[in-house]
Amino acid sequence: MQQQHLLQQQQHMLQQQHQQQHMMQQQQHMQLQHMMQQQQHMQLQQQHMMQQQQHMQLQQQHMLQQLLQQQHMLQQQLQQQQQQQQQQVTSQTKLKIR
Repeated sequence: MQQQHLLQQQQHMLQQQHQQQHMMQQQQHMQLQHMMQQQQHMQLQQQHMMQQQQHMQLQQQHMLQQLLQQQHMLQQQLQQQQQQQQQQVTSQTKLKIR
């Protein structure tokens, strides 16, 4: 009778252990999931930052292009002015020669 009682106790303890193990596994699993979610979140933030950087770079490029165009236009204007001046000078000298 006593032996049976002992066996029952042992079984009960084993069941408890098993339950504990099971709970620990569940906990581990949840922790893992949580960590993975955090990682994913961080990756998304990183991606977002990279996109912002890319966007800024594009804006910079655009500004640079505009600057280059302006420079080009200014150069053309300068050339035209120089040509006009040259024409004026030549016409003046022609007048003087006459």
